Parts: sequence; C-alpha cells; structure tokens
Amino acid sequence: MYFSFIFQTVSVAVSVLTLSAISIERWYAICHPLSFKSTPSRARNIIFSIWVFSACVAVPDLITAQLYHTLPAYYNDVQLLLSCRPSWSGRSQFIYQMFLLIGLYFLPFCLMAFTYTMIALVLWREDIPGVNETSRGNISFLSFFLSFFLSFFLSFFLFFSFPYSLFFFCSF
Repeated sequence: MYFSFIFQTVSVAVSVLTLSAISIERWYAICHPLSFKSTPSRARNIIFSIWVFSACVAVPDLITAQLYHTLPAYYNDVQLLLSCRPSWSGRSQFIYQMFLLIGLYFLPFCLMAFTYTMIALVLWREDIPGVNETSRGNISFLSFFLSFFLSFFLSFFLFFSFPYSLFFFCSF
C-alpha cells in the first residue's frame, strides 16, 4: 500500500528529470557538437543520478505515509477500504507540494524551453557548428524533428505533470 503512494512521486520525478536530461544532451550535441562526447558510462551516471535524486524527493512521502480507514470505527475489521496519506500538517504538506511543483514542473519546464529554443535557433539559422555547406540538406528534417519533440514535451507538461502537481497542490 505504501509503495504505490511513494512510487507516484518517484515515477513523476524520474519522467520529468529524464526529459530534462534528454533536452540537455540534445542541446549539447546540436549546439556544441565538436565538444560533445556521449559515452555509455556518462549515460549510466546520468540515469543513476536521476533515480537517486527521485528516490530522495520521495523520502518525505515514505516517512509520513500512514494508512487510514475509510469506514467508520465499527467496520474497522474490514481491511479492504484503506487509504494511504501523509500524516503531517496541512501547512507542511503544502510546502512539500510547492517544492515538488517548482522543482518538478516549473524549473524543468523553463530548462527544456530554453534548451529547445536554443536548438531551434541554431537549426533555423542553419548555423550548426562543425557542419559544412554541402551537408545542410537535412535541416528541414531536423526542424520537423525538433518541432515534434517541442510539441511532445509541451504536451507532457500540460497533460501529465502539471495536472498531477496541481491535484496535490489543490488537495491541501
């Protein structure tokens, strides 16, 4: 019961941080291709860091999670109708949810907006470092590819991450 409550926060954090890491990697690879070196060990370290940070973000949920009976006291022998909620005060929960909203929604959103805007400017200006004039035929494909991922990350934030954060923000 506790694990489903905790893994909600972990899964959202992993998703958002993975998308942020992908946007940084793409920005670095497209805007600075001569100095970009992607290695398997670097990818492993980034993935490991994302999971560790996401687990640390969910520690308050782990510490404060309590099972509450949803039926009156005379039905407490029925163990099917339980809910898992944090046991701390409403103000503490509000502060924690604000931290999650800012740290897992607004900051990654601003980071991804910045990186994909910089990528779009480089691609649309056709000022790609390290690319000569004869190999610029794929710019329109890259622009389409970039606009697809811009729409993907915007839709992710608008339809998945933001409603989840807003639900918990408004519930306390």
